[in-house]
Amino acid sequence: MKPSENTSKKKKTFSISKMDSKVWIESSQVCTKIVDLDFNLQYMSSAGIAALCIDDVDTYYNKPYPLQFYPGEYRDIWKECYEEVKSTQKVVSKDILAISLKGEELWFDSTFIPILDENRCLEYIIVTSVYISHRTDKLQQVNERLELALLGNNDGVWDWNLLDNSVYFSPRWKEMLGYQDNEIINEFSQWESRAHPDDVPRVLEDIQGHINGNSEYVDCVHRLKHKEGHWVWIHSRAKGVFDKDGNAVRLAGTHTDITEHKNMELELLKKKTEFQAIYEGNKDAIAILDEASNFLQVNNAYIEMTGMSEE
Repeated sequence: MKPSENTSKKKKTFSISKMDSKVWIESSQVCTKIVDLDFNLQYMSSAGIAALCIDDVDTYYNKPYPLQFYPGEYRDIWKECYEEVKSTQKVVSKDILAISLKGEELWFDSTFIPILDENRCLEYIIVTSVYISHRTDKLQQVNERLELALLGNNDGVWDWNLLDNSVYFSPRWKEMLGYQDNEIINEFSQWESRAHPDDVPRVLEDIQGHINGNSEYVDCVHRLKHKEGHWVWIHSRAKGVFDKDGNAVRLAGTHTDITEHKNMELELLKKKTEFQAIYEGNKDAIAILDEASNFLQVNNAYIEMTGMSEE
């Protein structure tokens, strides 16, 4: 399918960080849609408008997403994907059949991606759809759709082809570790060599568990070494793509830098441990009470002095 050159490029202004600076969204062949939390369509890229043969996309904005483009069960599938992302805030991918206004059947490899605000609360959902001529074309490179969706989310994108062990790392993924786009090649070893050795077995175990069908998603935290030598704490989330025989062929996901949050967490744990050591080792009797003067905790010295039971 080749979108018409004369298709009108209409879109609704929508406040997405970095959207205006990414002119290539409109020139991309990835069909990009933005749906708000009330299920209303807020934006559709030129590729989407062309694919569905829409003359006036403005008539669809601020209205429930037009499920009339999807036949029968695929309307339910589309809505189920949206609801799943809304409730879990995790990426969902499905092959979905659409029918253009000219009656043409179009298979799309669609990915529903949650976009979070600065407080990590769900702000809206981006749906990116890559046209596939056959449903079996699951191995084609669709990394661009994730990058388009995550422009305002500040997350890195990775896409691991399990058949040839090649991995796509987005520019933002590399930037988190202090590298330019051309400084890291697309090989699995590039992650493995930078991952903290204590974390690698656990991460690979989580991935293998997902591939074996033991989990719906990969959701883990691990450390990667920055170019300057320090460790960056990463929250990684991913979902596998499986062929018709149930074999995993791809694993695609995101990286979120949680270093600041993790360092605060570790500092609090350190202070708690230090306090506990001082508290237990102190020869003075110490008791902690609540506002109603009920005992919450006493140290060993207090027990020895009063004969009180720890219970």
